[in-house]
Amino acid sequence: MKTLESYVQTNCIYTGERENWFVVACQHRQSDILTRSNWRVAVGMLGGEGKEVVIERLGHWAVGWIEYMLVAPGSSKIQIAETIEKNLADYPVLDDMDYSNLQFEEANNFWKQISYEERHSYIPNLPKSAAKLSLSTLLRRYDCDDLIDSLTQ
Repeated sequence: MKTLESYVQTNCIYTGERENWFVVACQHRQSDILTRSNWRVAVGMLGGEGKEVVIERLGHWAVGWIEYMLVAPGSSKIQIAETIEKNLADYPVLDDMDYSNLQFEEANNFWKQISYEERHSYIPNLPKSAAKLSLSTLLRRYDCDDLIDSLTQ
């Protein structure tokens, strides 16, 4: 596992006291859905913030801010952090259900914010009245398997 010092030396300036702590995950203001899902699952696996697990928040010139999830060297959480790292090396999703739920939440929020005309542009082969439906109702009534993907890209 990399230490925070090895991450920040090229990305931003760090003036804190945890440069030798291990980075489990990082995210920033523009992180994609997969990164945000893995972040929240990893926080849960580690039992949240505490003495051995902290989240360092740093300003960044390009993305506004970056958060690093850190585990103290020699802590009882190191084994969990290593499991997270190993799992992500084998498969990019820590929890498929969480990832799927977050995709749906994002798509649903986007769907609520766009006009009926914009909605219809995502579902051109369906009747115009379908654009007035909630996203969950639309997905139950029609075969729109690709709609969630197109709304979350």
